[in-house]
Amino acid sequence: MHPCSQRTPESPVVSTYQRILVPIDGSETGYRGLQEAIKLALTTRGSIRLIHVVDELRMEQSGEPRTGALDAPNPNVTRGNEVLAAGLAEVEHADVKGDVALRQGVVGEIYPAIALEIRAWDADIVVIGTHGRTGLPRLAFGSNAEDILHSSDVPVLQVRL
Repeated sequence: MHPCSQRTPESPVVSTYQRILVPIDGSETGYRGLQEAIKLALTTRGSIRLIHVVDELRMEQSGEPRTGALDAPNPNVTRGNEVLAAGLAEVEHADVKGDVALRQGVVGEIYPAIALEIRAWDADIVVIGTHGRTGLPRLAFGSNAEDILHSSDVPVLQVRL
């Protein structure tokens, strides 16, 4: 008999999705992705790592002097830390184990930083919110979720707003 078929309603599913990476940016779509990741973590008894990528391009546009250090007093870094703190509060409120990672992106693209985190943290799955744009809107606005979906070495769960 398969182990999952022996599960009682009170016992969570034991899954390979123990290390759930969740990119968040403070948006409604990021929040939706986080909510689904929390549900998954509760089901699998997994842990969540929230990652926020500070975009170098936006850092340069902020007008603040660039020091290269992520702990420098930069409004984008400050906002990133606030986004991570709010997300971690949601995770902890749900009684899920979690931690955070603030990383620096590569001029306008966050995927390389997320790909590094997937490998460094040994993530089992990435859960990310998406607008679900296609066609011209996707070309105009880009899609970090799409980049992650097509380039990730681990499964990606996209949560559409």
